[in-house]
Amino acid sequence: MNFTKITLTLACFLLSITPFAQTSKQFVSSENTGNAFVLTQAFVTVPMLVDSLDYAGSLRASRNLREDIGRVIGKQPGYFLNATLNYNANRGLRYAVSFDGGEEQIVNINQTYDHRQMKRWQANSINSTVTTHIISASRKHTLRFRALDPGMVPQKIMIDTGNLKPSYLGAPESKTIKF
Repeated sequence: MNFTKITLTLACFLLSITPFAQTSKQFVSSENTGNAFVLTQAFVTVPMLVDSLDYAGSLRASRNLREDIGRVIGKQPGYFLNATLNYNANRGLRYAVSFDGGEEQIVNINQTYDHRQMKRWQANSINSTVTTHIISASRKHTLRFRALDPGMVPQKIMIDTGNLKPSYLGAPESKTIKF
């Protein structure tokens, strides 16, 4: 059988804003360094600038889209996000992902990690995570990526439908197909 490999690439952009003093007009300014808001709490809930990102694509065969967390040789991670430390009282940063409006899988990218993982994120400037989805039919599908916490910066989403060879930068970008 011939399976299609689809790689959905996201431009690097900020989905939320940094917590800052909501009522205070104080900020620090010095020549050639820009402005910095004064923090008033450890974490301030701020509204998301983007609710969700929806990507339409076509899979030509039914397949269990299974990936692991990137520790097994021969498997590729699926979600590449800017590396960030756990700055919100050890709750971690979360996102939700689903296909075709189905049940969302919630992923926490950094609630628990060891020193070795943190060094790898810093060295690669990336945090990669993986989910598994069952795609039941060959047709057009929509992938929904939704940040649940401020500070998520997605770089790339890869969908491996089989036989994707491991590489440092992941698969090349898919060709655009108009529907």
